[in-house]
Amino acid sequence: MFPADVIGGNDRRLRYKAFSRCYLNEAAVLEARDPSYPGSAANNELIITPGNETDVRAIEDDILDLCRRFRVLSVAYDPWNATQLAQRLTSQGAPCIEFRLNTASLSEPTKELGEDQARWQRRVGLVRRQCGRPLRRTQQRIPAADA
Repeated sequence: MFPADVIGGNDRRLRYKAFSRCYLNEAAVLEARDPSYPGSAANNELIITPGNETDVRAIEDDILDLCRRFRVLSVAYDPWNATQLAQRLTSQGAPCIEFRLNTASLSEPTKELGEDQARWQRRVGLVRRQCGRPLRRTQQRIPAADA
């Protein structure tokens, strides 16, 4: 996430621009283990690694490259499946911090992001709003009104 600007007037808060890189192994895309994978790959929304397992070294190399190119303040990782990656990154100077991906960790930040987050999710086609019902996952790309 990169700081973007401060909203003026009564709403004085810092806004952020979010960028992501999503990695997936080639076999998962070819087998369409999730119906959205082939389309996401075709739209260059995924970084595909060869074989049947996602290449964690490719992720590590990209993170270290980003740390060299930018002033990275922290690299958050979920210890459930990324502790070894975090240890390797830390040994090479990356500022890793543990961040568990669960309701306790995500509830308050999600509330703070609010409508900005919902707009971002619509932009990348992960969710859609239906007549006041909760947001749900969909394979359909929903264009954002402000995109």
